[in-house]
Amino acid sequence: MTQFIDAHAREELAPVLGAPPRPVRLVMFTQEHACGPCREQRQLLEELAELSGKLTVEVHDLVADAGLARTYRVSRVPATAVVTDDDHGIRFVGVTLGYEFASLIGLAPTAAGKPAQRPPGAEPWASHRRSGPGPGSHVRGGTLGSTAVRATRRSWQAGSGMTDEGAGMRAYQMTGWQRPPEFRDVEVPEPGPGQVLIKVAGAGACHSDLHLMEWPEGAFDFPLPFTLGHENTGWVEKLGAGVEGWAAGDAVAVYGPWGCGRCRACRLSEENFCENAAQLGALGGGLGRDGGFAPFMLVPAGRLLVPLGDLDPVEAAPLTDAGLTPYHAIKRNLSKLVPGSAVVVIGVGGLGHMAVQILRAVSAAQVIAVDVDERKLVLAREVGADEAVRSGDEAAAQIRDLTRGLGAAVVLDFVGTDTTMTLAAAVARPDGEVTVVGLAGGAFGFRFGALPFDCAITVPYWGSAVELMEVLALASRGKIRAHIQRFPLSQVADVYQQLRDGKIDGRAVITPQEG
Repeated sequence: MTQFIDAHAREELAPVLGAPPRPVRLVMFTQEHACGPCREQRQLLEELAELSGKLTVEVHDLVADAGLARTYRVSRVPATAVVTDDDHGIRFVGVTLGYEFASLIGLAPTAAGKPAQRPPGAEPWASHRRSGPGPGSHVRGGTLGSTAVRATRRSWQAGSGMTDEGAGMRAYQMTGWQRPPEFRDVEVPEPGPGQVLIKVAGAGACHSDLHLMEWPEGAFDFPLPFTLGHENTGWVEKLGAGVEGWAAGDAVAVYGPWGCGRCRACRLSEENFCENAAQLGALGGGLGRDGGFAPFMLVPAGRLLVPLGDLDPVEAAPLTDAGLTPYHAIKRNLSKLVPGSAVVVIGVGGLGHMAVQILRAVSAAQVIAVDVDERKLVLAREVGADEAVRSGDEAAAQIRDLTRGLGAAVVLDFVGTDTTMTLAAAVARPDGEVTVVGLAGGAFGFRFGALPFDCAITVPYWGSAVELMEVLALASRGKIRAHIQRFPLSQVADVYQQLRDGKIDGRAVITPQEG
């Protein structure tokens, strides 16, 4: 078996590993079917443990030991927490490739009382195109030294997203209209002035992407190719010149709609209503510009980032759309959602199951969920729906009975077919609102009497950056949480097929750092 630590490095490490300031535990997280980087990291840690009498290695499964993973704020693999006996240590992510390791485990000065210096020719910390102490790393109880471990340079294993030299990556891209997306090798972007490079933690797979794939050429004037994925979270990897307020390692959500940044709407953080959107040629990352189905994505301005705080970046990814879009639709109708009123949620998928939770968190209205799939009705009840109705010929009558014949003050249609819009109109009450969010392409025949008196029909689009901050605040307080299924980037095509087949409960999240 090839050793990661060569003879020179072993001599260099011996005094540091032999006498760290206190016993150290390396708590590694992997998964049942370990990826190449996971196996390499485990081998490296075990080699280090052999060199030290005070260094031990623990290996845990990310899923089976999820509670412990949350304790160390680990959300992806391979990841290792460096912990001292009193738990005042360092947590970092991604120790697979060449980097200075001894400074992280020893924090030990030389005999002269000063940190050891890197010898000439030793590898510095890996650049942003190599793995190293991962995004979101933080230090507690010590300062970093600079002793080097000159681990053998290795390329990422197949499927990890990176090329041998680290200058490229695999991205899942739209390359033509009405044809399946495909993986392409592309360069890791370099941020220019004002731009921010993000290392992607999670990218939600949205049902609207299926419609994007099916639309004919000319439906949108998006330049091809572009990387899909418009629900994105991650860590700041590198800042372009002039970017202030952010630092490498900051955990962030990427605000989805990218406007001009100059018009009145954009200045109000409502870039979903940008006055110059028609001239931009794209709606945002994953919608005309490169999105998050790649290990890295380039964000054109720091204003499009929102801090994640203590939220798990992977779990938080759907909040940027599946959370924000229903929140925007609900917030504008809060004056209607008074105690004693009712609200109907049609379609309990990625957005619908978030809508139920948001309604529970911000209103006292009766929440009635509607879906054709009994599994999704079970999910609706689990996340807070008062009533769950199977869609069908009797659904309208059942909803009328549940609302004492009054109908719903607000109907949120997350499907958008002829059938669901007809149902929405049939159960809305006077002075109510029907909000059509779903993109299934249905039609509603409007005429006098098609809706109750003073009832409006609206088509919301995403939300503002400030509203995204409010959504994240609800999640941080535990009021809402996306039910997610995690998939590595290599499985994204299969994920979209599962979406077509209705087999995804909640939201599928692609994790590019996991292959």
